[in-house]
Amino acid sequence: MIEIEVPVFPDPEHYDQRMATGWFRSGPILVRANLLPLDEQIRGLVQIRLPVDDPTGASRSARRRFRRNRERFRVEFGPAKVDGARSALYEKTKARFMSFVSSALEPLVLGENRDVFDTRECAVFDQDRLVAVSYFDVGREAVAAQLALHDPDYAAYGLGTYTLLEEIDYARTIDAVYYYPGYVVPGQPRFDYKMQIGRVQYLEGSQWRRRATPPRRVRAAERFRAEMKRLGRALRRHGLPDDPKFYAGFWLGLVPEFTDQPYLAGLVVWTLGRTSTGELLLIELTTDPPRYRLTLAAHLDAIDLMEEYDPLGERADAYELRALVEVECLTTGDAAPEIAAAAERATRALDVA
Repeated sequence: MIEIEVPVFPDPEHYDQRMATGWFRSGPILVRANLLPLDEQIRGLVQIRLPVDDPTGASRSARRRFRRNRERFRVEFGPAKVDGARSALYEKTKARFMSFVSSALEPLVLGENRDVFDTRECAVFDQDRLVAVSYFDVGREAVAAQLALHDPDYAAYGLGTYTLLEEIDYARTIDAVYYYPGYVVPGQPRFDYKMQIGRVQYLEGSQWRRRATPPRRVRAAERFRAEMKRLGRALRRHGLPDDPKFYAGFWLGLVPEFTDQPYLAGLVVWTLGRTSTGELLLIELTTDPPRYRLTLAAHLDAIDLMEEYDPLGERADAYELRALVEVECLTTGDAAPEIAAAAERATRALDVA
């Protein structure tokens, strides 16, 4: 499942409702997803939240670090700012981010219209030196973490966890009900620090549940990966190329109200070749539930999907980085063997090379 919404005006109650049903913010958009391509793999996502009045508190080590850091550093809260010092911190930090990394800090934090979200910051100083800053959104009853930056010279202080705890403390002062630190990814320990903040709740289906341990898997991601493997085997049996690419522009096809182009919405695409008239013959795999579409498509070169992102380098080979628009959908289905057979017939009928 992947859903995308582009808010155009501030609405704190709507923001609360979205957070409560598993959405998160990425730049100017709100996203609800239980799987995404991260580090060139399909990964399952599990949203977590913490009741602000939770009496159990953070882990013992996190509380100890919190007390020490409060004595060591100066903390300031206020409206979100992007300046030279914060941008420099972003440059030092962004190497640890996964997949697509924004070239600049401002659109990531403030979106296209800074009035849509009530974004604030927690800035941490060692005397006059900015050593960490975290950004978070405030709704009517929800506080949601957005981004945390910290100076690698201060890695020993655990400033990522520290700013989460400072944000939770701030949430109490404004009478927020829930704090949303984002998602965790089963199988990816780099997200586990978020679970040190207290007895978090995990979103499973439409219910928030407390668990002794986080979920070990996300069935939607497992199913999607299985469908990719099924199609790969079926394509090879028909003598067709099995070279799946994660499609960087899938989100364009999920917000049709903002465009007049029939963008593809497949999370993964297999390009089988070009027809004699120049169209691309490809198979796309969409989500919710996974479904195949055998499509004639074309690149839309007027759209640069990477315009606001750092180059992917060697990882670019795993992605389709050009915008794709549909020319004609030849057939759809949820069975890989039938789609592969239809693709083989289409390659002959359309003289695909």
